[in-house]
Amino acid sequence: MVIIEKEKDKIVFDLTGFAEVLSSKKKMSIPIRNVKSAYQNEKYLNAWEGSKVLGTHVPGELRAGTFKRNNMQYFWAAKNIKNTVIIDLADESFEQLILEVSNPAESIDLIDNAIE
Repeated sequence: MVIIEKEKDKIVFDLTGFAEVLSSKKKMSIPIRNVKSAYQNEKYLNAWEGSKVLGTHVPGELRAGTFKRNNMQYFWAAKNIKNTVIIDLADESFEQLILEVSNPAESIDLIDNAIE
């Protein structure tokens, strides 16, 4: 699970539980100017294919860590696709953050309000 908060000019992603343990990350901080959008897309996530760089992947169960597809890096911390948000980034080492949160609508609103 990931907790998302706005702190001044950054969005902070606090990884807890399985996400922290399996991805080897505790927190990520992204400048708001580099966050382009946040949304849900279950169909996209279910069809997503890429190779594991560093982390854990149990097919049909979870992904946590860094994955690569089309020479771009993606960060996953998700078990339950229904509670997963996709965050598009620019000028960062990751193309997207794909994160499971407790309340997707609330997380998307927080990010949308920060980037307006």
